[in-house]
Amino acid sequence: MLLVIGFILFSFMFGTFIQTAFGSEEASRTMDEANFAIQPQTAADAMGLDLAQESNQRHVVVAGDTLWALAQAHAPETMDLRQYVHEIKVLNKMQQSVIYEGQVIWLP
Repeated sequence: MLLVIGFILFSFMFGTFIQTAFGSEEASRTMDEANFAIQPQTAADAMGLDLAQESNQRHVVVAGDTLWALAQAHAPETMDLRQYVHEIKVLNKMQQSVIYEGQVIWLP
C-alpha cells in the first residue's frame, strides 16, 4: 500500500517538474497566479516605494495587453522599446514577460 502511495506521489511531483521545466504555459500561469496571490498587493508595496515621491504610473492589465504594446504606448519617444520593457520587468520584479488580465503593474 505504501509503495502505491509513494509511486503516485512520485508521479505527480515528476509530472509537475516536467511541466514547469519545459514551459507548459498553463503550469507556468498557475504557478505565476499563485505567486502573485501571495505577494504584496502592488509592486510598489513589495519594493517599499513611496508613490508620492515616484513618478510611476499604475496600470491594470486588460485582455490583449502585452509588455511590448505597453512599451509602445508609454515609452518616451527617444527610448528603445526593449529597454522600456526591461525597466517594467525590473520595476515589477518580473522574471517572465507574461502578464495577465487584472494584474496591476507599474510603468516607469
